[in-house]
Amino acid sequence: MMIIPTLISAIGSGLGALGQLGSASSYARMAEINYGIDTSNATLARSSAMDQLRLGRIGIGMERGASRTNLTLALADADASARNADRLRQFAETKSAAGRKAIQRNLTVFDEFRSKQIAATAASGVVLSGSPLAVMAESASQFALQLQDQQDEANYQRQDTLARAGMAESAGILGAAKARADYGMSQRGAALSMAANKLGRIGAQTAYQSAIQQAEMRRFSGMDAVQGASMSALGSIMSGIGGAVQQTSISNYLGMNIPQSYAKPAGSGIFKT
Repeated sequence: MMIIPTLISAIGSGLGALGQLGSASSYARMAEINYGIDTSNATLARSSAMDQLRLGRIGIGMERGASRTNLTLALADADASARNADRLRQFAETKSAAGRKAIQRNLTVFDEFRSKQIAATAASGVVLSGSPLAVMAESASQFALQLQDQQDEANYQRQDTLARAGMAESAGILGAAKARADYGMSQRGAALSMAANKLGRIGAQTAYQSAIQQAEMRRFSGMDAVQGASMSALGSIMSGIGGAVQQTSISNYLGMNIPQSYAKPAGSGIFKT
């Protein structure tokens, strides 16, 4: 009769062990699910960071292109200003030469006119003294003043044109220098931005690897817990089996050593004394 309680005890131990194994299996599934979620989150975070950094590199490239375009335009403006300055200088020299020729022509015409006037006066028998000579001298003086005014105006025009040429050239030179300086600053800024972008990529990859490592550590911890639960269930099974075997052995031993005088007779409800 001791076999039934022993069997019940063994079955109970087995059921407890099965419960422990079921809990361990559920824990293992949750550990795998959590691992998948962790790795997915890490991958999404890295992808998002890399996308942002990729857009940043595109923006840096656009800034570099814009700075190169600005430099090209500024250098073209400087070349145009230099060519304009050269044209203005050439115009000034041409205008000045034309003015000198005009003054020379007027002087020649005046000399011819005065020579003819003197010859005509002499031919008429008028003595070149007194009023006729004063009139001729006054005419020469007025003509000389006119020639001087023409010379001064020509010089003024030349200097003004040369000044405008110098300002145009200086503006082009300053514009080109500023464009080169802006380009250099832009390129240095772009280089720093690219370096920061590279560090960002390294940081994103490092964060991803760290997240994966943490996920794996949590997964391994879960697996350790599962293994521990499995070992505990196995221990419960072994303990139940061992207990059942021990109880069966004791029962058999006691059954074999009970004296016949105490044995229960068939059909009787009491022992003999």
